[in-house]
Amino acid sequence: YPENCFYVPGINYQFNIGDRPITGLMRLSDSVLGIFKKLSDSDSTIYYGEVKTVASRLYAASSTAANISALAITPGSKTIGCLNQFCTCNLLDHNIFLSEQGVFETVTGQASATLERYASHHSYYVDKKLLKEENLDNAMAVGCDNWYYLFLNNKAYVADVTIHSEPQHDTTQQYEFYMYTDLPTVKSCYRWNNEILIGDDNGCIYMFGTDFRDEYLDDERNVLSRPVKCYWETRPIDFGYPTKAKTTKTLTLNYMVLNRTKFDYGYKTVDDARVISDTVDTKEKEFVVGYPRTTQIKEKIRKVMFVSFFVESNNDKDCEFDRISVTYTLQDKYRGV
Repeated sequence: YPENCFYVPGINYQFNIGDRPITGLMRLSDSVLGIFKKLSDSDSTIYYGEVKTVASRLYAASSTAANISALAITPGSKTIGCLNQFCTCNLLDHNIFLSEQGVFETVTGQASATLERYASHHSYYVDKKLLKEENLDNAMAVGCDNWYYLFLNNKAYVADVTIHSEPQHDTTQQYEFYMYTDLPTVKSCYRWNNEILIGDDNGCIYMFGTDFRDEYLDDERNVLSRPVKCYWETRPIDFGYPTKAKTTKTLTLNYMVLNRTKFDYGYKTVDDARVISDTVDTKEKEFVVGYPRTTQIKEKIRKVMFVSFFVESNNDKDCEFDRISVTYTLQDKYRGV
């Protein structure tokens, strides 16, 4: 350890920060320390700590005051709380935590005690499922390569903070979320050599593999494997005309061929009727590996108000796509993509 180093415990009576326990510490913009708490009626949910130079006679060699560095604490707003100390992550330009209302990111460019809302909401499209999870207070998170991994029960809510989906109420862009299911019950998680490691309640340590097979333990502790199933679906789309019926003409899919690729894609109507439009399978075709490919089919979905599109893979082959494009008509007139 270097000389003259010291440890300042983050507990209430040392900092004299309110009357509720601290649930998280994160560095905000301009080297400001964010001190988070749960939502309560008697305390702020965030405090700002900033090192300032002050005059003090306590450490002066003479009666003349000396300049020392001190951690000045300023109370902030009482709006959005942080659930626990295990769900905060500092990613590149993103300071993320889990609250009672979902996943939030601090407003890092305006770290100020005068802000009414010091964080913005970014999990609107998964909150209906996320906030109904049991033991939400026991969630754990870890960040890696601009991905926020939130482990809860036997699931993982994974947010790509570099990609934003449709905004909530046309104001705040939302993170692109993915859900991993059928995981072991996660009791610990951390990053090692830029890889995510998780520990379960049986003392086993797991990590994400590079193939498309899922290894698991049966009741007799034997290691078995099964294909990784994946499913992606858009939200219901109205093409900008929620009160008018549309008819689709073509469906175009852009995808990458990194390995042997096989997956289905199609659409769903409002009554949850699923239709598989086509299957992409590179087994019978010679493609240059690593280059993007495009497939287009004629898909006439007649007079729909809302429609969703999906991509699904139930095998151990690669599945990586970039974009789905749809051409459609409105009252028999071409409107675009």
